[in-house]
Amino acid sequence: NLTQVPSHIPEETQYLDISHNFIYRLNGSSFSGLLQLCFLKATHCGLQELSPSVFDHTPLLKVLNISHNKLPFIPDLSLKHLRVLDLSNNIYSSYRVPESFQDLTHLDLLSLGSPAAVSVGYNDFDPLMNISLHHLILGAGNLWRNYNSGSLAKIRYLQKFSLHTAFCENFRQFE
Repeated sequence: NLTQVPSHIPEETQYLDISHNFIYRLNGSSFSGLLQLCFLKATHCGLQELSPSVFDHTPLLKVLNISHNKLPFIPDLSLKHLRVLDLSNNIYSSYRVPESFQDLTHLDLLSLGSPAAVSVGYNDFDPLMNISLHHLILGAGNLWRNYNSGSLAKIRYLQKFSLHTAFCENFRQFE
């Protein structure tokens, strides 16, 4: 029943799961002193806001799972060592990733999906073009209205693409 990240977490903590709480906002001091943190899971918290400086104190973060929340947009992130990022099942209305994602040079897996995101624009993934992203997971099981052909082809190192969409209802969408 937490409403914020506890302040008494041991400094040597590497794995932290604060899921299934009532944490609506992560601010700049939420992870202060957790310099060794490499895995953070904060799912099903009702999370609506991330302070721009929230991860300033977690330089070694490699896995970030903030799926199943209420984030209204895909957040700007500057995490140089991040390898896995799960932002699926939030409420953002666009798949357009922020320019800051071009600095996520070690990102290997990215999961995005929102019931409110019903189209993929041609330039939505441009910041991912030159990073080492190998696996992209898209969709929240809902029907897409539009997919701009070629938007995924721009991701140079992409090896695997997983799609969670209402496929049979709109089979011609991917022709």
